[in-house]
Amino acid sequence: MTSISFTGIKEDEFIKHIMKDQLNSEIEKLNKMISIDSIKIAINHHRESGTRTKFSIKLIAETKLGFFHSDHSDWEMTKTFKKSLEKLEREIINKKRKTSKRGL
Repeated sequence: MTSISFTGIKEDEFIKHIMKDQLNSEIEKLNKMISIDSIKIAINHHRESGTRTKFSIKLIAETKLGFFHSDHSDWEMTKTFKKSLEKLEREIINKKRKTSKRGL
């Protein structure tokens, strides 16, 4: 079972639910390649101007191959979260390819 922790989220329950659904589907996909022990999500709010807020999201995933980091910034939280998950997935896939080429 993957441990998940959120920090810095101030959004409503609907946004939290969307993010958890995205995260759970991504974890299912990544767990087919490598076992993910834990994921930490840090959400920061920047440049609040009028009704808009810029978000930056940092993900840290712990696996048997080590730690993987990903981050992204944008004006829309769900888009920022999705892009950050995509970067994390690419990083894990690239590391998995490198280790399989070496025979680890």
